Amino acid sequence: MLEALDLDSFAVVLRESHVRQITGLKQGCMRFALHNFDALVERPEVFMGSLSELPEVVSDLFRLSRTWKDEDASMGRGGSSRPAPAPPSTLVSDFARLFEAAREEEERGETGGETSAQEDGNSEDCRSRRLDAARRASGDLAPDCRILVGEDMYLGHSAVLAARSDFLQAVFTSDMVERASLMVTLQHVQGDPPRRESMMALLHFLYTGRTSKVTGSNALDVLALIGGEQCSSECGYDRDRGGYLQLHDASTLRLAC
Repeated sequence: MLEALDLDSFAVVLRESHVRQITGLKQGCMRFALHNFDALVERPEVFMGSLSELPEVVSDLFRLSRTWKDEDASMGRGGSSRPAPAPPSTLVSDFARLFEAAREEEERGETGGETSAQEDGNSEDCRSRRLDAARRASGDLAPDCRILVGEDMYLGHSAVLAARSDFLQAVFTSDMVERASLMVTLQHVQGDPPRRESMMALLHFLYTGRTSKVTGSNALDVLALIGGEQCSSECGYDRDRGGYLQLHDASTLRLAC
């Protein structure tokens, strides 16, 4: 959340972090304020709106800023300068770039008519050559694995996906044939295959931890992709550990659905 913080959302996020006592998020907001204090001062509506009922938060904000500026001025007179506060982390946005890189490569494949899982006898070689070409063209951001759901193929980065799903980690690191091909077929979804937007919501969560792509129209599909919603004792996987895909933090995604 912090890497997406801006002047428009600052007051709301700071207020919620204070009310809900989310210490780490509040500290991040304070760092953002120090880094952008001059711009915030020029927007009094920030303090008159969401923060108007929290005078102690506004007081802390101005106190920290005054202390910062006093110390900065003191150091300036002594011949040294204090570095500016570090901006919020870009970790999530960096992973979002990887997500978008995979989607761009899918679009290139669709243009070439090669994203279908049902192709001629040389389809596996064709997909492998295309993936190798993408890595050479895109460098470090290029996807290196494929996920098949029904007749649709989705590209991804095996290291990211394995870090977020115990199921995918097992697939990509075991002696299974998928390890060599870096291609896995999801066969646990019952009924019609999920729509593309549903798979995008799942992948976006795996990359960024965000649920913003989950909507009322795709929520049921996303739950089906997680697996385990209708799990019984003989199904072989534990819903509490992330369903069939064994997703990390699956509860967050389920709540969004």
